[in-house]
Amino acid sequence: MSQILRPARSTDAGKLGAILSEAVAAQSWKPCLHTGVDDIAHMGDLIDRGWVTVCERKEALVGFLARDKDLVQSLYVKHAYQGKGIGALLL
Repeated sequence: MSQILRPARSTDAGKLGAILSEAVAAQSWKPCLHTGVDDIAHMGDLIDRGWVTVCERKEALVGFLARDKDLVQSLYVKHAYQGKGIGALLL
């Protein structure tokens, strides 16, 4: 299955916020400190800074990397796509 990497667009904030929220909910050890709305706003901020690259498969966003120059701020891949090399591709 082919995938593309591209810079995130402002219209991606909702989908990326959902990926972030899903990742927190999937790990019982992670405290839920923010609402889904907070996660969307946070992603919007990171996108506005130009830090976010997304991985897209068949028109669906499956993961993202946010980095400030060489500092990785976050790396998330949807649960269903983990173990398929998406994180490595984003890095």
